[in-house]
Amino acid sequence: MIESHFDKEKGVLYTVVQGTISAEEMKRHSDEWLEKLEPMATLRIMEDSSAARPTFGTEMIDTFTETQKRFLNKFNVVRHAVVMDDPVKVAMAMLFDWIMKKKKSAYKMKVFSSLKSAEHWLMSDK
Repeated sequence: MIESHFDKEKGVLYTVVQGTISAEEMKRHSDEWLEKLEPMATLRIMEDSSAARPTFGTEMIDTFTETQKRFLNKFNVVRHAVVMDDPVKVAMAMLFDWIMKKKKSAYKMKVFSSLKSAEHWLMSDK
């Protein structure tokens, strides 16, 4: 299950991912929000995936990279804070982050173990 709401005042898309989740569900959810959101300079995404159980692995990195590129067609910068606690999920997210850094992408993603730390980074411009 994926639930999201957009806080227009803060410019933050809050997302909670729980239970078993497929790559197709993640992509569909991203596509829906990409259509709903109005263009803005910086989109901030706060994702709590600490209770998620993904059914996909690193084979989906290319698919997710393409989805994130589409976000950058609409927003100048995307800051995406992900909260998770499973070592395998963290490693996958860190691999994605490394790929985006290597490409010098304006899509910035960082993994956190707490919502408080994630929100602090998300709202800063560092």
